Amino acid sequence: IDNSAVSALLVALSVGDKSQFDRDDFKRFQNTGTAHLVAISGLHIGMMAAMGYGLGWLLFALWPQERIARPQVQIICGWLLAAAYALLAGLAVPTIRALLMLTVYLYFQLIKRKAYAWDVWSLSLFLVVLFDPLGVLDFGLFLSFGAVAVLILVFQGQNNRHDESKLNWRQWIKAQWVLLLGLMPMQLLMLGRVTWVAPLVNFVAIPLMTVAIVPLLFIVMLWQLCVGTPPALIMAALVGLCEFFYWLLDGFDVLCHQAITYESVAL
Repeated sequence: IDNSAVSALLVALSVGDKSQFDRDDFKRFQNTGTAHLVAISGLHIGMMAAMGYGLGWLLFALWPQERIARPQVQIICGWLLAAAYALLAGLAVPTIRALLMLTVYLYFQLIKRKAYAWDVWSLSLFLVVLFDPLGVLDFGLFLSFGAVAVLILVFQGQNNRHDESKLNWRQWIKAQWVLLLGLMPMQLLMLGRVTWVAPLVNFVAIPLMTVAIVPLLFIVMLWQLCVGTPPALIMAALVGLCEFFYWLLDGFDVLCHQAITYESVAL
């Protein structure tokens, strides 16, 4: 993997600029079903909100307030960090969708109203369409809200019992195949194809992106803003993770091509 590919990935994740990707990169993302990982959307906005939530806990621990409860401080910090990240990314349409959905959910939490999944989903969809009526012509709108709807239909009402860690891993595996099967009719209708390797690669790539690459990138950006040039060790770790991400996609991309070739020969 050359440095230009890593640089393009970091620019896309930090400011939402995907112009540095070449045609091969976009083809690789499309074949492996990982285009959503390089666009600042729900996954990254949610990650920033989670980091802000933790930052709010630390802030309240250092400076306790009587007027504002700790959960409210965490909610406000989570939203501010997510909004700042969305603003830094240029407020692209997918980013705005994710931020609106997060805003609805956190608003319900802030006013201490039970946030039912379908309430958040329907109100978010209403606000997105109200904000951008022409968004109904965008396939991404149907794909993003369709994916959330499929997950709500499958997982709503399930209780965490027995071994919670095992159940979470089972749910994670189940979610990948549920999304593949649930979105298959929409993908066949609008794209004419289904990426069968998407659940496999996303099972590894999503945790890699959300737990390692994006948080480390945020630390680098914050370090550069407040202090200056980040330490070489942190930059080396970030570049190494990005190279591993590309290596992972290349492996699944080759696997996908081999499967297509085999099917063509069989036919």
